[in-house]
Amino acid sequence: MRNGPRPNLFVIGAMKSGTSSLHATLAAHPQIFMCRKKEPDYFIEQCNWSRGERWYLSLFARAGDKPIIGESSTGYTQAPRFHGVPQRIRGFRPDARFVYIMRDPIERTISHYW
Repeated sequence: MRNGPRPNLFVIGAMKSGTSSLHATLAAHPQIFMCRKKEPDYFIEQCNWSRGERWYLSLFARAGDKPIIGESSTGYTQAPRFHGVPQRIRGFRPDARFVYIMRDPIERTISHYW
């Protein structure tokens, strides 16, 4: 499976900043495959890293030959809570592209609270 579809796009950023909406919009595009599981958090050692690359790549098995293959995990930006995420992604896919979403911090905090 190592030669199967591998993600090359990562949607990251603050929680409650629109990552779910962007994930859905990207998934609707005919040349983009976004994995169905939002927030797989594979590159976070404390979450799903131990499940292994085979598990992670299975999330993209239906990507076919789409040129853009992606996932969305806001946890990737939660340093120092989670360390080593950028290094793990770089080791997996050095040419990866990232979309980082931000939101007004006061509005985001209120949204997260509610």
